[in-house]
Amino acid sequence: MNDKFDELTKNLSRTGRMCDAAPVRHSPTKGRTANLITELACALAVSLASAHASTFADAESQAASGLTVVVSSTSRSNALVDLHATTNYAISYSYGSFSANAAGWGQAQAGMLRVHADGAVRTDSTGRLIGCTAIGRGLASWDDYFTLNADPAHFGKLGSMTVTLDISGGLDVDGYAGSSASFQTFSQFTDSYGSNNVVQGGTRLYVDTSGAKQIQALGGALIGPGLWQRTVYFHFGRPMYVKVLGEAYAYADAAAYAPGQLHMDAQAVSDFGHTIVWGGISDVRDAGGALLTVTNVSDSGYNYLLGNPPTITRVSAVPQGLYVEWTPGPRSYTVETTGSMMGGAWVPVPGVSWPIQSNHVLLPTPTQSPAFFRIKVQ
Repeated sequence: MNDKFDELTKNLSRTGRMCDAAPVRHSPTKGRTANLITELACALAVSLASAHASTFADAESQAASGLTVVVSSTSRSNALVDLHATTNYAISYSYGSFSANAAGWGQAQAGMLRVHADGAVRTDSTGRLIGCTAIGRGLASWDDYFTLNADPAHFGKLGSMTVTLDISGGLDVDGYAGSSASFQTFSQFTDSYGSNNVVQGGTRLYVDTSGAKQIQALGGALIGPGLWQRTVYFHFGRPMYVKVLGEAYAYADAAAYAPGQLHMDAQAVSDFGHTIVWGGISDVRDAGGALLTVTNVSDSGYNYLLGNPPTITRVSAVPQGLYVEWTPGPRSYTVETTGSMMGGAWVPVPGVSWPIQSNHVLLPTPTQSPAFFRIKVQ
């Protein structure tokens, strides 16, 4: 199930800046595994040989019971890649029936990966064994080169930085022994002077032979939802290759038989629809431990110092005021407001002690109408 990921990874040996989110207005499978390993390994070799940015996604869904039905899609680009694969399969016999549904999704762009996989099986027997499986898989990755520059005196010298990835999602599984859902991730940071930093791991949730749910680590550390931070060593002024990969996998297996087990359902979900979000670079220091201010350039144009700006996801009028929520990240936030988008001044919303660390806040009811809001990141 995870051979592709394992083989791939085994072969791969906050500054005080600000950014703003867009303002919001408020008015009251196995057969393809070997090929995929080869393609990703070759793509990595090309990436290391010539600086460029790329995105990759692979989605697959599969239903099987004797006959195997597979839908798959693979794409590599230097922009947003978004792939879906869905399979629906059902058959009725004189001695029973089954249905299977599976889906895989992979989306990639610089700074953000989204992967999802699910499978569901329903089996009914009136006279003999009826078994079926449903498999979904979504994989996404991005490759890029970025360079951190300080003053000329530090060019080519060793430095360290703290990189942050925000991982969100969850696993769920129920059904026959062997049914499972998993998430794996891999991150690599390598510069042209040989500094190499690799982290990989994941989580698998599965049903054991007794019917109980178990958790195991995959490919390294037990990595799941939450903020992941790591100190990465690099050389100032030298391009650093970055590769971040995420994979969701779901396997649902159900078998009914008569007499005994006339009916069985199974489902597995690995839902990491906002799987990996780049949280920015902080705490950049030289070899002596001195904190430095740096600038960033990248092949893709993505700003690795700041990461993805937050997106406002909810604005609701409630009896106590105005509830505002935005996408999370390891940052400090200030909500600003203005009464006009045409030259109006943006000011922090009064009544709150800014900045805050959470990604939601209850604001006083706006005194002006219309009112526009934006999130300032620090």
